[in-house]
Amino acid sequence: MCFARFSDQIGHSGPITVELALRWACSSSRSTAATRAGRLKILSPFAKYRLQFDPATEIASSGLCGPGYRRLTPHIYSEEVSANLRTP
Repeated sequence: MCFARFSDQIGHSGPITVELALRWACSSSRSTAATRAGRLKILSPFAKYRLQFDPATEIASSGLCGPGYRRLTPHIYSEEVSANLRTP
């Protein structure tokens, strides 16, 4: 659910708060830590924009829900294994 719809649904009025951002980030029943972190990352630019007009707006820190995306460490094959993979 989008942030605006979520805010309307719970009857929120006023500035964006860290609590509101966290409630939205965790609102999906299928959310993972990466999903929650990604949602906060998506909301951050909008919160920064809103801060210009409402100084009570809070911006959730990026690491609040853990890392959003972690690239897996690549596996480096030895020359021997690499040669075996290339031969039919």
